[in-house]
Amino acid sequence: MTSTLLKPIVQGSLAMTQASEVDFALHTLGWKAFQDLAVAVASEVLERPVQTFLPSKDGGRDGAFWGTWPGAPDVPDAKSTIQCKFTGKANPTLKLADISAELSKIASLAARGLAYDYVLMTNAGVSGETEAAISEAFIAAGATGARVLGREWLTSEIRGRARLRMMVPRLYGLGDLSQIIDERAYLQARYILSAMGDDLAAFVTTTAHRQSVEALQQHRFVLLLGDPASGKSTIGASLAIGALDDGAIGTVRISDGESFERHWNPNEPSQFFWIDDAFGETQYQRSRVDGWNSRLKLIRAAVKAGARILMTSRTYIWNAAQRDLKLSEFPLLTNSQVIIDVQGLSDLERAQILYNHLRLGDQTRELRKSLKPFMPAIATNPDFLPETARRLGSTFFTGDLIVSAEGISEFFEEPLEFLKDVLRGLAEPERGAIALIFLHGPAGVPSPIAASDALDTVRRLTGVALADIARAMEALQGSLTLLVEAPEGRRWTFKHPTIADAFAELVAQSPEMIELYIGGAKLEKLLSEVVCGPVQLKGASVHVPQSHFDMLIDRMSEKDLGHRELLRFAAYRSDAEFLGRYVERAGDLLPIVSRISSDMIFNTELDFIAKVGETGLLPETVRLAAVERITDLCLSWADAEPFRDAKVRALFTQAELADLSRRFRTEIVEEYGRYPSRWNDQFTSGDRAQLMRDLKESIETFSNFYPENSELATEAAAAAKRIEEFADSLEEDEEDSSASTSPVTPALSPTDQLATIFDDVDE
Repeated sequence: MTSTLLKPIVQGSLAMTQASEVDFALHTLGWKAFQDLAVAVASEVLERPVQTFLPSKDGGRDGAFWGTWPGAPDVPDAKSTIQCKFTGKANPTLKLADISAELSKIASLAARGLAYDYVLMTNAGVSGETEAAISEAFIAAGATGARVLGREWLTSEIRGRARLRMMVPRLYGLGDLSQIIDERAYLQARYILSAMGDDLAAFVTTTAHRQSVEALQQHRFVLLLGDPASGKSTIGASLAIGALDDGAIGTVRISDGESFERHWNPNEPSQFFWIDDAFGETQYQRSRVDGWNSRLKLIRAAVKAGARILMTSRTYIWNAAQRDLKLSEFPLLTNSQVIIDVQGLSDLERAQILYNHLRLGDQTRELRKSLKPFMPAIATNPDFLPETARRLGSTFFTGDLIVSAEGISEFFEEPLEFLKDVLRGLAEPERGAIALIFLHGPAGVPSPIAASDALDTVRRLTGVALADIARAMEALQGSLTLLVEAPEGRRWTFKHPTIADAFAELVAQSPEMIELYIGGAKLEKLLSEVVCGPVQLKGASVHVPQSHFDMLIDRMSEKDLGHRELLRFAAYRSDAEFLGRYVERAGDLLPIVSRISSDMIFNTELDFIAKVGETGLLPETVRLAAVERITDLCLSWADAEPFRDAKVRALFTQAELADLSRRFRTEIVEEYGRYPSRWNDQFTSGDRAQLMRDLKESIETFSNFYPENSELATEAAAAAKRIEEFADSLEEDEEDSSASTSPVTPALSPTDQLATIFDDVDE
């Protein structure tokens, strides 16, 4: 039977008590989800494609395939039909009378040569006597061959096929995991399911999910991209459970390169790494990219050895990260075959997601009936998001909803505004509970709630007692909060990450809440969430005013103010006023200059020094030291950053830049451009071909900086050709997975026949 450990956590989930033979509670799926499941099972059993049809124009066929069902004489050119019979009753049995409506359709199908085999698939129980009677009736109606496959057969096939369960992950929420997944992986799967809450019950197998499964099986890597609330985490959780089911020795959920290096075990090649928000949670974090850049070769080695890796990222963060990632070190990141945009949902998939959330939500039948006429339009709205569909199914989020075409469109087109209105309308204890989770970040609040600095901050600024916060946390369970299981114990988290986004925007509008945020949030969260002054950064909604600059620097002083993370914050997320105060508190900047290193394009210390120089705050002694350091790196490593970045170049006087240019042309372009082998001789390890191409890129960058110098352009072009030829001679064969493939775009299946999906949404 279903583990009782799940039941207190996943309230309202579809985990049902089972008999000794798990039956997956198929009656809870709904007719369209059952049809999709039946077709998926048929595809696996037949080992060939099964065609599906629009629900309102199926002509008596839910599915069709070439050939015959296994066990019948093989007739490859035969055309056969699959028809599904779904019932919402818990333990039904099929009777001959139940299929009378199908008999009249079989004659028409047979006349058109479409019923060589006629296969009925049902979630009802089927006795041997009934199976024989129904099969005889189908043959008498015109089918050449017939069979009836009931609940027991479906359950057996699901239990025996891990790949099938991976393709239809909703099954993991319907059966007893301990009967499917071995004990080694069961506990981790239980943690993942608890974090999904009721989401798995409404899961729809989409093109993005299917392509993700295929990518993991073929390449052992997938990058999921999508906007907030697009369903990345839900797909990620389903893939993690599927990997455990498919033999992975464990799921490791991490967010940065350091954690990957720490947890990857070369002696355990079958690990599954779930890297959520790989390049930042709500905004792009350069520090994470720097961490990945130094470990991309390690990731490539891990994948080659057998590890499976799932990365997720918000699309706008990925767009920013691409500019700084060393993509050549890990080609799968740019191989379009495994970069899947989960926003590419078909209208039919959207309709099924919307249907599931409305049927499984707590809306009254009357409201569902009033919403029903608008459902096809919602499913085709370009602003449709799975998370917004979930909220439409919840009374908690729709108190102010106007049921009209305009009102419902606004609900989907401005989901953050609706969510902010919900948060504004909360009572003080509920706001205190939200603030407490917000201060703890993604890790969540330990349960039971204990004394902490964060709790003291919330209580001081809101005046709410601990007991009231605890009761509010429970009252919000399933709507805004979720109690999940983790290896370190139960924790309260947000139901969805966008709640943190909406709360952050409210925080930005309240000086009192900003004080709460700066005073109580973890320093790492502050560095990734806020900006100082009028700086505009996509995703950063918390703007710290000048009156709180010193308070923030006090918090930053928990670390050495020369720490790389703090320098990055000062360089990219602050205005001149904050930077001036920071430099004053930091003191001597020469130690920071000494840490400027090669690959200057990725060097945080250089970014900081350049930003300070741009604002006119850099002492002359520090500027001279920086110019000397940059010049040395430029000539020692053929690093053309001064000719690429105007802010770095601004550190030089005209005379200093002219001298650097003369030396770069003589010592790099003329020396190594003519004799590439001399550059190669300087390295004892590393990807030599890539190092040669880095040299080529630097020479081209230098030449492009002087576009009017035709002599230099000719010299640089000749050098680039010689270097490329030399690099080709060094090239080692790469694994097949790095080969270029044609882009894969989630298939769109628009249809104007969506209304039938919602036929019983109000029943």
